Amino acid sequence: MKAQLLITAMATALLFSSCGKDPIKSEVVEEAIQFNGKITNQKASTGGLSTTSSWQANQAIGVTMVQLGTPVILEQANNKKYVFNGTSFLPETGQEIYYPVNMLPVDFIAYAPHKSGLNFPGPINIDVAVQSDQAAIDLLWAKSNNGGAGFLKTAGLSVPLTFDHKLSKIIIKPTASAGLSNTDPTWGTMVININGMYTKAIFDLFQGTISTPTVKQGISPKMTAAGQTYEAIVLPGNNPTAGAFSITFVINGNQYTYTSTANEDFEAGKEYTYNLAISKTGVNLGAVTVNDWVTVSRSGLAN
Repeated sequence: MKAQLLITAMATALLFSSCGKDPIKSEVVEEAIQFNGKITNQKASTGGLSTTSSWQANQAIGVTMVQLGTPVILEQANNKKYVFNGTSFLPETGQEIYYPVNMLPVDFIAYAPHKSGLNFPGPINIDVAVQSDQAAIDLLWAKSNNGGAGFLKTAGLSVPLTFDHKLSKIIIKPTASAGLSNTDPTWGTMVININGMYTKAIFDLFQGTISTPTVKQGISPKMTAAGQTYEAIVLPGNNPTAGAFSITFVINGNQYTYTSTANEDFEAGKEYTYNLAISKTGVNLGAVTVNDWVTVSRSGLAN
């Protein structure tokens, strides 16, 4: 009888002892992924996403996490907005991306500038007709897949992204030649147009490709220095025939025209500088410098 009472008392003590403690919980703290963004061929648009000073504070990219080698979005990580803080890209509140709990390997696909409401894989509508805000049309794209193996939690939380320019850029540098003067007040008020080039296309975010362009429209390049430098971001493309496009200058009511020669093509990520001497008898094309974002020379005459 005493042995039974002793056992009962010990059981009761253990019961009260266990009730006086909270159950042990096992918690896993997830951390959001960060991105380190690098732009290849950085010199692309003045004061925009791709200046020579690289990313600027508060610039935003859109990032999507997909299953390795597929367009399947994981963890609802669709077009998440990440903002550059001066060192890396961090998510806005509510835009965090976390690795899949099932440990599937993933790819990261990103683009800039970020567009609200866009659903992967887009499409992104490209329109370069208006050049006033080049940062808004300078399309950058990156895909990071860890050398084809995909990323896992074990790869860490800092993912590299290397962005490429998907469009081309033209810089026009006019100089006054016979019969004209760059000190004339009308020189700095010249009106320039690029004619015969496509301005609209569709960009596929998964493939990183641009569709066949559909619309031709005149492009008025952005003036960066009156009478000296004008810039335009344009669609890459081939121009196999002479006269495929032209550049016109209206100075003091008179029009001067440069007409392209055969095979003046434009490649994505390259910047083409046209040095054009304008005279009363026409427009002479000097060396055309091509930068990755590789130098090529072209010469010709426009009249």
